[in-house]
Amino acid sequence: MSVLLVVLALIPLLSPFSYTAYNTQVGPVIHYYVRPAVQQWFEARYSPWIAILLVGLALLVMLLTPRATIHPLARLLLCGSVGFLGFAVFRVTLGMIYAEALIWATFWEELTELMFVVAVIYLLWVFQRTLLPDFNLQEGRI
Repeated sequence: MSVLLVVLALIPLLSPFSYTAYNTQVGPVIHYYVRPAVQQWFEARYSPWIAILLVGLALLVMLLTPRATIHPLARLLLCGSVGFLGFAVFRVTLGMIYAEALIWATFWEELTELMFVVAVIYLLWVFQRTLLPDFNLQEGRI
């Protein structure tokens, strides 16, 4: 799986930058839409390289600690790698699909962030007794 993540990191690394910029009207306000080069560099170059570095470190930890289960440090590094790679692929994909309609790229990015926050809140609420067994939410005391 780790080797496949490195191969997947090539998707954003090999993607071209988009230099689309335009004005659009959002309600009564005219807004200038552009994807700055520094953002695209972070999304398509920095994030995949960090993902490759983290997955390489995870592989190294797994090779140095052979056991039936995966070492917790390797899990942590692999999760970080998947996070950086997921961010890079998602942002590059949105930028390519909506290059001529950046308002939709912004809409979908913000909507997915909202969905993630709601999912985390829901999971914390569902598992509050497991995660915080000594905390009573109704009475607000520990």
